[in-house]
Amino acid sequence: MTVDNASSNDSMITYLRRKIKGWKGVVLGGEFLHVRCCAHIVNLIVNESLKDLHDSIAVVRNAVRYVRSSLARLLKFKSCVEREKIEYKGLVCLDVPTRWNSTYMMLDAAIKFQKAFERYEEEDDNATLNVTSNSYFHELCEMQNQLSELSKQDDSMLSSMAMSMKKKYNKYWGSVENINCLLFVVVVLDPRYKMDSLTYCFSVVYDSSTSETLAKNVKDTMYRLHEVYSGDKGESVANASSGEAATTSTTEAKTTPKEKGRLWSKFVRKMKEKNVNEYKNDVDKYLTDPMEDPTRSNFDVLEW
Repeated sequence: MTVDNASSNDSMITYLRRKIKGWKGVVLGGEFLHVRCCAHIVNLIVNESLKDLHDSIAVVRNAVRYVRSSLARLLKFKSCVEREKIEYKGLVCLDVPTRWNSTYMMLDAAIKFQKAFERYEEEDDNATLNVTSNSYFHELCEMQNQLSELSKQDDSMLSSMAMSMKKKYNKYWGSVENINCLLFVVVVLDPRYKMDSLTYCFSVVYDSSTSETLAKNVKDTMYRLHEVYSGDKGESVANASSGEAATTSTTEAKTTPKEKGRLWSKFVRKMKEKNVNEYKNDVDKYLTDPMEDPTRSNFDVLEW
């Protein structure tokens, strides 16, 4: 019998030898009954050598799997093949783990269709044009919250699964140092959420001290980013408007004192000082402006 060297097959051969030991015609009690599958062993040997090239092979495999995953994609890929004038009559194929030669066949075919893959990549319109980074943190918090609740369930199996998942979650996102601060900033830059939503999520996920520290870090990061993008010429909205107000008030100063007197001039000066103190820069102005309706699901951040 020719089978591979899996432990279950070894057990099966041992059982079979015991059963046929007394049968007439069995040579030497079935001592030579088992022959290991040479093809399977060759497959293991070849796959061992391919481990160094695993990443490159995985890229090709994922590309082939992508174009074969639906009829529409496959038809589009065939169209790319025609336009690239590739004369090869075959088509891309996926390999299977138990046949190393199928990996060779997959790579061999993929090389012939390289130009078609490149054209497909250029024309593929499946990538989203919608902003998704602003929803990332909310989903992350929801995941963490649900895992925490499920880990406290009376159902031991469900609780154990949730705890195992939470352990994996904590490995990557449990520590705030593992999360890029820009993922917090993009939440604030969504006018439906701003700092209010972020601080609330912080309070649910982290302790009060960590929440306060994170909120401060996010604000500081926004100020730093504002300085970088505004540059030397960057003037805040408040300062620019106050400059305009100063020009206007200077013009009015020539005409209004006789009409409205010094009290009015003092009032105008007071309002200018209030605006400058209230809005140190564009970030402060944005954060103090009213929020958009957070329940709007069709809200377009870029259009806003």
